Amino acid sequence: MNELQDAVTLAGDPQRTPLAVVSVSGGKDSSATLEIAIEKYCRENIRIVFADTGNEHEITIEHVQGYMADRYGEIVTVKADFSKQIAAKRTYVETVWPTKGVPDGIVQRALSVLH
Repeated sequence: MNELQDAVTLAGDPQRTPLAVVSVSGGKDSSATLEIAIEKYCRENIRIVFADTGNEHEITIEHVQGYMADRYGEIVTVKADFSKQIAAKRTYVETVWPTKGVPDGIVQRALSVLH
């Protein structure tokens, strides 16, 4: 089962899905949304998901995995892996752009951020 399927399957009963899946970011708006969902559906009928995009500040991650997890229970973290796509883009930039007349300085700048 993948992380997303795990996130929407209630513990102990793989046939039953929750009434709500709430995505939290660690901020006030998603926290308020979570509180409303808990009031409406009860905590045991909710899966809480945190999407780690790789751009979150370290303090945000600590807040979600620490304070919020202590307060609300399990928070499933999902993270996309774009390493294959980035590697393919890097190869394309490195090999094709020069043949299309893109100046070397631009190619090198693009390659410096594709890691």
